[in-house]
Amino acid sequence: MYRLDVEKMTDSARNQLKLPKEISNGAMLGNISNQSLAEKGGLQQYDVVIALDEQKIENVV
Repeated sequence: MYRLDVEKMTDSARNQLKLPKEISNGAMLGNISNQSLAEKGGLQQYDVVIALDEQKIENVV
């Protein structure tokens, strides 16, 4: 089974990752399973996804 952890982007995380202030929403990726489609697609831990299919990510469920 593959695993992909997703966390809400916080001000603290944005500051630690040195992201611009314009990036106020999004989903920060946590653990990504080895050999998963996410990893094979180039996603890495601490990447921030701000939109999906041109839809801005407002919250993480």
